[in-house]
Amino acid sequence: MKKIKYLLLLFFAIMLIAACEKISTQMYEEERAMVNFSGTLTQHSFAKTGNESDTVNIPFYINGMDVDYVRTVAFEVVQDSTTAIEGDGADYTIVSSEVLPNEFTGYLKVKVNKPDDDVRVYFRVRDNDYFTVGVATETDHDLLLTNNLTPPIDWNLLTGRGLWKTKYYLGTYSTAYYQFIIDVTGETEIPYPWAVPGYNNNEKWSSAESAAFKTKITAELRKYNESIAPDVLLHDDGPAVGLPVIVGTYYQFD
Repeated sequence: MKKIKYLLLLFFAIMLIAACEKISTQMYEEERAMVNFSGTLTQHSFAKTGNESDTVNIPFYINGMDVDYVRTVAFEVVQDSTTAIEGDGADYTIVSSEVLPNEFTGYLKVKVNKPDDDVRVYFRVRDNDYFTVGVATETDHDLLLTNNLTPPIDWNLLTGRGLWKTKYYLGTYSTAYYQFIIDVTGETEIPYPWAVPGYNNNEKWSSAESAAFKTKITAELRKYNESIAPDVLLHDDGPAVGLPVIVGTYYQFD
């Protein structure tokens, strides 16, 4: 009796494994993986780069099996949500959107030109021979092109991780504060404690590097304030507008 029970359990186990393998094969066909954007917004500031033209890399990722050949992801531009003009010499041109062999991530590469006014391109993932549209909340991406200074990644209270840099590292953000940092350090992004895609070789700063950065801007701010005394550098916008810029100070208001 025990032997019969053992054989039955073994039979059902084999059937279950076979069923799982069949489902897995159906879900992850090599040429029909799913694709999603890694975020919903990219703000490209020509005030940061100082260039007339740049290439923006918008990251996306796939769910499925990796393969040993290049695959292309298909995107459409949602025209009723787009104000930029496409074409050579216009606001933007799509360069490529490839997933390289044995990779699970890629970039929608877009060549962008400095606009006269703020414009936007609204991208949406669509099906092709290689990929199907993935999670509904991660299929759209808004690319904003501006000549104004925009907050760096993760130092913006509108983003999920922005509070950490504001509350525990650099203090309250403002355009004047950020421009001062760029002027004295040359850094337009702050890759700590997270890496910034496409910046610093996609690596985050070490604790020592982040501490040295904060020490430098603190020292430079002290020298700047001494040079304009009795005035000091003030926040020019944001929640702390009109208040002194103090490195690491988080102005919190009810």
